[in-house]
Amino acid sequence: MNADQTGPAHSRGDVVGVVLAGGKSLRLGRDKALLKLHGEDKPCLLSRTAALLREVCGDVAIAGRDVFGWRHIPDPAPGLGPAGGIAAALEFTGRACLVLPCDLPFMTRAVLENLLEARARGRPETLLTAYKNFRTGRVEFLAAVYEQGALPYFQAGIMLGLLKTGLMLPEELQRHIACEPEDDRAFFNINAPGDVSFVLHSRLCFQSA
Repeated sequence: MNADQTGPAHSRGDVVGVVLAGGKSLRLGRDKALLKLHGEDKPCLLSRTAALLREVCGDVAIAGRDVFGWRHIPDPAPGLGPAGGIAAALEFTGRACLVLPCDLPFMTRAVLENLLEARARGRPETLLTAYKNFRTGRVEFLAAVYEQGALPYFQAGIMLGLLKTGLMLPEELQRHIACEPEDDRAFFNINAPGDVSFVLHSRLCFQSA
């Protein structure tokens, strides 16, 4: 996995790592952020995600809840979902944000570093850098880098009641990098009890290999 090396790197300022943790986990029936899927002696999903972001960004904040002593970004209003969390993060930090949901148990540092490298080599006007699975067309809008210039678009969209994150920014202001087959697993997220069982089984298989 290599970041697209076309074009020179740009000096675009530091990036804050932001964990999106405001969801209610209704489909799962319990708080997914506090699940310990890597072992009872390991951090919960939220803490693991925050630590991973700290490795690549240094500065980290949690959007949507005040927990474990991490810097807290309050939700601007109830019911705005991830779009509200991203807008709040951009406004609160005043900087570009690498956002990441708290429920990606297979996310790796290498995947995030590749994303940041691609961001550094993007066009200066780019407001979003994200992975895209070019086989399916899926863009990972909730595991992406948003520049400060994206904030007015989010604010305008929210004012209009548009809460779908993928529709906030014009496509010409987005940069998509290829999500290779070996990276697909990093974006597997926890939604339902079956997803928890899958992760636990995967971990057991990994440990016994």
